[in-house]
Parts: sequence; C-alpha cells; structure tokens
Amino acid sequence: MTPSQGHWRFFSRECRRIGREPSEDMPVVCSVFELLAAVP
Repeated sequence: MTPSQGHWRFFSRECRRIGREPSEDMPVVCSVFELLAAVP
C-alpha cells in the first residue's frame, strides 16, 4: 500500500463514520499540536 492509498483509506473510513461520502476534491485540514506542559 502506498502512503496515498493509506491516507485515502483513513479519510474514507472517517467520512463514513460521520455520514459523508469521500471525494477526491474534498477539503482536508490537518493540525499538529505540541504539549508544552502537563498541569496536575
């Protein structure tokens, strides 16, 4: 499986989970978070 096939499978599963139909021109937003400190 190529990386793009893996991404397509992931986004297809997520779309089905929320009742949407995946499409090759759907917008995709990716975010990255960094933990700066853990507060007890």
